[in-house]
Amino acid sequence: MALPKTDSFTVTVDTDIQDYDANWIRAGGSGWRVYEATDTLACVASGSSPWIPNLHWEGDTFDANQYAQAKIAALDTGASYVGVSVRCASGTTNTHYGWFGANTEHSLCKMISGSVTWLGDDTTDGYAGELIRQEVS
Repeated sequence: MALPKTDSFTVTVDTDIQDYDANWIRAGGSGWRVYEATDTLACVASGSSPWIPNLHWEGDTFDANQYAQAKIAALDTGASYVGVSVRCASGTTNTHYGWFGANTEHSLCKMISGSVTWLGDDTTDGYAGELIRQEVS
């Protein structure tokens, strides 16, 4: 597939992400589903802290200089986090740089084999409806 990779996550019935497209690889977290009613993607399983689910695309080979972006459809009132990640390791090893946020907290982290290092955070308001983007070079 030609880069950049885009996806509308459109389905006619609720679908597990790997049934939707096997090039989407789970690396941390389970229960990733594409929802028919809203054409959205969500990780519906929970885990123990520091648990940062990561889903990444393995249908292409990426250069070291890369970006990831997503439009955030909505945020719930709980502790659900959404975000984007870059330089994801191939396979199911949870290794990446990620930018994640919830209603009032946003953090930049480095995850190496499931061990997280927090690189920075802020407490701005949530960003439902906004486009978020992370770049690395």
